[in-house]
Amino acid sequence: MEDADGKAIEAAKAVNYVIDNSREISKHDHLTFWQTVKHFWRAMAISFACGICAMGDGYQYKMPGNIVALKGFIQQMGHQDAKGAYVLDPNHVAAWGGTYAGALVVVLLVGNWPIDRFGRKPALWAVQIFMIIAAIIEVFATNWTHWLAAKFLNGLSVGCNQMTATTYISEIAPTRARGAALGFYQLFWALGSFAAAIALQVVSQMPVDQWRHAVYSMWFFVGLAIIVLVLIPESPRFYAQRGNHEKAKKIMTKIYGNVPNYDLEHEYSIVLKEIEDGKVLAHNEKSVSVLDCFRGTNLRRTIVSLVPFNNQLWDGAPVLFSYTSYFFQQAGIAQPFIATVAVNSVLVTFVAISFYTTDKVGRRPLLVYCGAFMVPLLFIIGGIMKLPQSTTNGSAMIAVSCIWVAAYSSSAGPLGFTFLADCSTAILRAKTANMGALAFALLSLVTTYCTPLMLSSPNFGVSATMFFYGSTSAVFVVIMWFVIPETKNRSYVELDEMFELHVPTRKFATYETSVDRARKAAQGATVTQVA
Repeated sequence: MEDADGKAIEAAKAVNYVIDNSREISKHDHLTFWQTVKHFWRAMAISFACGICAMGDGYQYKMPGNIVALKGFIQQMGHQDAKGAYVLDPNHVAAWGGTYAGALVVVLLVGNWPIDRFGRKPALWAVQIFMIIAAIIEVFATNWTHWLAAKFLNGLSVGCNQMTATTYISEIAPTRARGAALGFYQLFWALGSFAAAIALQVVSQMPVDQWRHAVYSMWFFVGLAIIVLVLIPESPRFYAQRGNHEKAKKIMTKIYGNVPNYDLEHEYSIVLKEIEDGKVLAHNEKSVSVLDCFRGTNLRRTIVSLVPFNNQLWDGAPVLFSYTSYFFQQAGIAQPFIATVAVNSVLVTFVAISFYTTDKVGRRPLLVYCGAFMVPLLFIIGGIMKLPQSTTNGSAMIAVSCIWVAAYSSSAGPLGFTFLADCSTAILRAKTANMGALAFALLSLVTTYCTPLMLSSPNFGVSATMFFYGSTSAVFVVIMWFVIPETKNRSYVELDEMFELHVPTRKFATYETSVDRARKAAQGATVTQVA
């Protein structure tokens, strides 16, 4: 009985420790978004630079699903049908997508231990090594099995980058601009995707035997990423977690030393409090395992982290992004590559706009309301495909697709990565990012394999595929309404406090934390002194 009482007292002390953040007030919390960007320009520049590493991801994500519409590629990797025309085996197309997703699963099953053991930067270097090997195979590929091997390596690269880059950026960026900084990853992913669309459009006008020019462009993005990795520092939180305080402080000085009135010791104490909060909430002083993500309040935080990110697989993105040109080709569009360029132009534009809206409007409204707006658009696209093929109907389908992309780029696209990095505790952040990417990879095994088969099937087709994704998207909108809180302008210690106190989802935006109360008290004291 005494032992039970002792454990209860210790648990109460732990909770009080986490929810009392009255001393963890950054001197820069009062800054507006633009003031934060101005004062913390160096941290934002590093986040921007890390985002560049996502360009190769976007290119390799877009290129394989769209190169399948190139005549030269079809002749190289396909076979002649009964009429003598070259075609791709739909099962091979599905296998490429499935292998890509399977590789994501493999690298994520390895887990985040290399990130926590060796650091964020070495993992980012591994991304580029996988990308280089994949590009070499693509350059010399002569049959569909070679392309299969390249897709496996692409999956290893993208899986490692999704897990590492979001963790790195979230640890470098200032609180008031964290959403925009995480948006850099999505922006450069979109730019890489856009570059793939442009490259494929250019290559489609070249002689059919020159289809490999679409692969050569990949080397440009690899070169940019290598330059970035030479220049950016390791995350100071990595060293702080390992107890190397001097090195952590040295890097923080390099990143934030130019910020006016920056108090290194105070800001570093906030970092240490975040790390200690995570250890307390994990209930494990010696080691922390991935199972801690499902214990206590961490279970809710894990769900919040994973739902927006995995929503990307069920809101129509597998059709309109993974297999864009293939989708438009199956839909009967005469020039599918031009339609792909249009879609990606909208993607880049609205991802850039989301930098402002994410921290101005808020995460929850964008995710839920834009998600609800996207649902009928998918049904409209499916409905158009029920009509006879014509130039007018084709143009209408492209227009509605672009509107859907605008909504996606303002919400699910950038915010999936934001929530993945926002809502876990400091000690579990890398593990949660790994788990989110793993769940994404496991589910994408289904979508990447089945989507091309659904599009090409005479018994299913483009229209029914859009109706399917419209239905799954609606389900996720309902789930997000009930589970996704507002995290705008909240520091990690404030989020620790609100999750630990079980603050209802729809009250996160207005809840007054101990940090808010301490800030008001300080402002009141200042006014009294002036009076």
